[in-house]
Amino acid sequence: MAKRVHGTAGDEFIFERWAEVRDLSTAFRDTMLKMRRRFKNTAKQLQGPLKSQGYEVYPEGYWAEFKTYRPEWCLKPDEPLVVLAVGGVYPAGYFRVEEPSAYLALYLEGFDWSKPQDYRRFADVLYGELGGRPPGWEDRTGDDDWRTPLWAAIPDTGDKARVALARDMHELKKFTLDQYQKLFAIGDAITQALQHFSSK
Repeated sequence: MAKRVHGTAGDEFIFERWAEVRDLSTAFRDTMLKMRRRFKNTAKQLQGPLKSQGYEVYPEGYWAEFKTYRPEWCLKPDEPLVVLAVGGVYPAGYFRVEEPSAYLALYLEGFDWSKPQDYRRFADVLYGELGGRPPGWEDRTGDDDWRTPLWAAIPDTGDKARVALARDMHELKKFTLDQYQKLFAIGDAITQALQHFSSK
């Protein structure tokens, strides 16, 4: 006789409400796909304003990140060594978004992942250009999930605030442009750091 497997309380909740959970799951998946389309459309709307400031932009949909770079940060066309990100702008649970808040980051996008010493060396050069690591920014260079010398949570961007952004493309665009002004303040220092790093 087969042994009965006892489920968890969560299992029982789903079994007792199977039809409702099924329909809710389908609606959730459909809504996420709509959110992804809105996200891509917002990236297109950001192209003009950001290009006028000297930056290219592209979306990283699964992590709800917008990434920008200056052309001079590229070794080859459209292959930047570093990118500035406004990320996690959708609530946790949207595809691969896990952070409890939105965030700003400088990713070492084009660096060789097999040479972590280069991450550290560039981070030190960048901090030199900035006069030290700016207050409020974390160094996650040694974190394999991030590999960023500058990372900062954006205050007051819990799930409720990010659901509001997901509902309104205009607000998402405005929010993203406002956050990028903070990042663009270090754009010249990044350019100088890359020049010094490459010359050594």
